[in-house]
Amino acid sequence: MPSAKQILYPTDFSRNARHALPQLREMIGCFDATVHLLHVIEPSLQAADLSWSPPTPQIDEKMRATAREHLAALADDLKLPASRVVTTVASGHPSLEIVRYAHEHAIDMIVMSTHGHSGLSHFLLGSVTERVVRKAPCPVLTVRAEAEENDGSK
Repeated sequence: MPSAKQILYPTDFSRNARHALPQLREMIGCFDATVHLLHVIEPSLQAADLSWSPPTPQIDEKMRATAREHLAALADDLKLPASRVVTTVASGHPSLEIVRYAHEHAIDMIVMSTHGHSGLSHFLLGSVTERVVRKAPCPVLTVRAEAEENDGSK
């Protein structure tokens, strides 16, 4: 098995994203890897929070500060030395930013969850994970969330 010394875990802090944490922990342990925790703030979400007004620097910084706090808590939960955890908050379209980050930081593996959308919701929303799988410069380990947490079915 190839070595994965740099592992990227992109997260939107959702319940579904947390489904990939057990596999992330396993990969970190197997490879004694450094983990990169990435959160991407979508500009369209910033605008939606402000009723379609351009985000102000104060709102943007508040969103970034909140994201940094969540990433710090996640890093603490992983119980790794600080030297083996990199946290980053980026802005842009999530799939593009995840792939860009992977290129720029020589990431060996990406571990991420799928949201399990299907049918019309998948068609309308697309899939960040699917786009990352297609464009990533490295292997992508995807973890599907439980069906009942996605659409109420069992």
